[in-house]
Amino acid sequence: MNLDEVGESELLAWFTALGVIGKVPGSLLTYQEMSHHGHGVVQFLPDRPERKEWLGRDVPLCEQFVRDREGAVQGAGLTPQETEALLGTDSFNVLNDLGAHPMLSLSARQVSEIEQRRQTPR
Repeated sequence: MNLDEVGESELLAWFTALGVIGKVPGSLLTYQEMSHHGHGVVQFLPDRPERKEWLGRDVPLCEQFVRDREGAVQGAGLTPQETEALLGTDSFNVLNDLGAHPMLSLSARQVSEIEQRRQTPR
C-alpha cells in the first residue's frame, strides 16, 4: 500500500530518518493526543564521544522551566541573547537566529505551553 495514498506521508519522513540513523535508541520526550492524530517528540542521541552532555534531557530543569521559566533561565548561566530567546516575547525568532532549528523551536514552545496548561489548576 502506498502510504501517501492513505494520508500517512509523515511516516515516510520517519522511515527515512530511522534508515539514516540506524539502531539508535530513542526517548519519547512528550506526546499530546489531538482530535484526529497524535503529536510526539522523540529524541535520538547517537552514542558518540564528541556528543556534549547538554544534549541530554535534564528532566528537573525542564520541569522547573515549566513552573518558573524566569528562575530556570536566570540560574542556567546563559548569555544575554540566550536569555532573551527563552524569556522574550519574540522567543521563536530569536531562538532561530541563534541557530535553533525552526521545528525544534516550535515543538519546544508547544510542549512547554501544553505542560503549563496541564499543571495549572482549574
